[in-house]
Amino acid sequence: MMDADDLVSNRLTRHIASTDNKIGYLFQAGYLFNVAGQSFGLTNDFPIHCGTCAVFYVGENDLTPGVGVCAIIEQGKHTEYAKHSEAMGRRLEAVPFPAAIYLRHHGDNVSLARKSILRFRKTRNFLRRLVNRIYINDEIRAEFSVPPHY
Repeated sequence: MMDADDLVSNRLTRHIASTDNKIGYLFQAGYLFNVAGQSFGLTNDFPIHCGTCAVFYVGENDLTPGVGVCAIIEQGKHTEYAKHSEAMGRRLEAVPFPAAIYLRHHGDNVSLARKSILRFRKTRNFLRRLVNRIYINDEIRAEFSVPPHY
């Protein structure tokens, strides 16, 4: 599962395909982009902040509700993905690079969906100006497929 406000590195699939551990991967490192607070930075405790922090290998034994990976995801706590997976004997491998960007406080999320369209447009335009001007360089923009209009 992945939220619309999470951006994933274009290197992730290549890394997973080349290592193919048949267990899963944890995004220990990632970027936090606080749109409203105008800050962008790297964190080494990404699972605490963002639900898009793991990739699980799903085998036949994992397709039953309440069993295997399904049980981990059903818990609904991304902060505990690694702990629950390890308890099942499936230690997630850390991805060796920042694997995602979590956009925070941008005003375009489900909890703010009832706000006016005017506020959404204002936030969206602010985000576009902010990203282009200050925080995300061309290398990061390319790696995470951040559109040029943002």
